[in-house]
Amino acid sequence: MAVVNNLAEEHGGSHAAEAHDNTFKRFLASLGVAAETIDAATEGPEVRAFNHALWGACTMAEPELAFACLGSSSTRLPESRARSGGP
Repeated sequence: MAVVNNLAEEHGGSHAAEAHDNTFKRFLASLGVAAETIDAATEGPEVRAFNHALWGACTMAEPELAFACLGSSSTRLPESRARSGGP
């Protein structure tokens, strides 16, 4: 179950502040990137396409591959996806 442990770690375990998206934001801030710049940033079309491919694998592939894709995306579901269960 190493992949499940890695997935939990990627998403901060029981501490949302430790999820990798949040630790990366803190890293950017330590480099002097303004919080407004970080918050205003959006994913480009290439990243969006990649993430949609990962989510497709999560919904259609075997559980092991789905968990691996979730861990590699290093993102958390937006609230709308978390509620609806879909892209």
